[in-house]
Amino acid sequence: MKKYVILCFLFLGFNLHAQEKEWYNKDGIYLGLGTGTWLPTNSKNPLKTPVLFNFNVDFKSNKNAIGFSFDLLFLKTKEPLSVRLNDSIINSERTLGGVNITLNYAREFYQSNRFSFEAITGLGYGEMTFYNPNAEIDVSKASFLINPGINVRYLMSNDYFLQFKLQYNIVNYHDQNKVIDNLKGQYVSAKIIFGSVIN
Repeated sequence: MKKYVILCFLFLGFNLHAQEKEWYNKDGIYLGLGTGTWLPTNSKNPLKTPVLFNFNVDFKSNKNAIGFSFDLLFLKTKEPLSVRLNDSIINSERTLGGVNITLNYAREFYQSNRFSFEAITGLGYGEMTFYNPNAEIDVSKASFLINPGINVRYLMSNDYFLQFKLQYNIVNYHDQNKVIDNLKGQYVSAKIIFGSVIN
């Protein structure tokens, strides 16, 4: 009798473990919306910590994922930036805007019952826009963008997940021909994303 009960518990435990593994190890399309911020590596950078909103989609198969990310940034500086337009120097408004668009690749290197950890890298385009209040012309600075980092995804259920992204953004928004202030340096970004899975 004891052997029968032990065998039943072992079978039940093995069956639940197998189901749990199958539940958390699935392919599909991961759609998410998130928010976050970034920190400039240059302490003299006047852009400081903006609020950003993110749309993210990943196509995952086995341990690999290819995705797309779109960031909309709202920046506020302590003082107006000194913007150069043609031969004149003006002061921009303190509130600025920007976008980042990247194509991403992720490789999963560890997975537990509810968590998956991925190494990620993105390649894309970024742009900052500095408003000229005098001539009503947007003065912008565009740059290529590379952002390696790590991604942690927490599976809340069969259909929903919570995701944390930490990336190092290699980008150049500094252009003395347009903005006199020092915008040199890179940016560390952090995002929290909530989303759903389509199988």
